Amino acid sequence: MDNYLLDYEMLGGFVDELMKAKPMPAQSAEELNVLREQNIKKLDDKVTTAVFGSLSDEQLLQMNELLDRDDSTPVTFASFFANAGIDMENIIAKAIQEFKTEFLGGEAS
Repeated sequence: MDNYLLDYEMLGGFVDELMKAKPMPAQSAEELNVLREQNIKKLDDKVTTAVFGSLSDEQLLQMNELLDRDDSTPVTFASFFANAGIDMENIIAKAIQEFKTEFLGGEAS
């Protein structure tokens, strides 16, 4: 499911900006990269949880069927979400804002 809701590069760029705003307690470039990857994963998980949390039980069953299929593609998922009747843009924006606020310790604007 990774990269079907949001682009990894976009997530990485957002996390990079947050990490510049709030320096991380890393001793080396390798540790900093590990923290970066962990934060990208946390952000992706937060967005995914928010999106799936907005789906009905029936839609979740349909999504599970899509995930179980070997021939599912990003286009398949895009079509599913386009027809799900949820405000993806708003849900994703809210999840990203919540992550930012948590990351910066309540300092997000």
